[in-house]
Amino acid sequence: MKVAFAGILAIAMSLIVATARAEQPPVSGPVKRPVTALQADEFWIQVASRQTLPDAIEVAEQYTAQFPRVAVLQSQNGWYAIVVDVVRDGVVQETLKRLKDAGRIPGDSYATAGKSYLWIAWPEIDPYAPVTSGN
Repeated sequence: MKVAFAGILAIAMSLIVATARAEQPPVSGPVKRPVTALQADEFWIQVASRQTLPDAIEVAEQYTAQFPRVAVLQSQNGWYAIVVDVVRDGVVQETLKRLKDAGRIPGDSYATAGKSYLWIAWPEIDPYAPVTSGN
């Protein structure tokens, strides 16, 4: 009886440890950095969202060859938004149409003010941070 209980306890402990590991971020895990504030007339171009960070990064990496400022931003609902650029008001619809027609972004992509974005999850360097002269 003690052997059976010990076996069951060992299995239960291994499941708990496996679950705890699965819930942890990847080894190169995200560093919570504030989302760069957009100007009042700017909007994010969001091309997709995913429920997990690894899935979101996988999608985001597919856009890096075409868009130099791809980022994964976590939203208030826990999902991760994949954004490829920022566009100014006045050219939002034209830009979305041009990118969709060229097949560069999915047809359901949209522009958003991003009020629900909490932090940058990927990449490690914020591609939207203001450029400083370094002087």
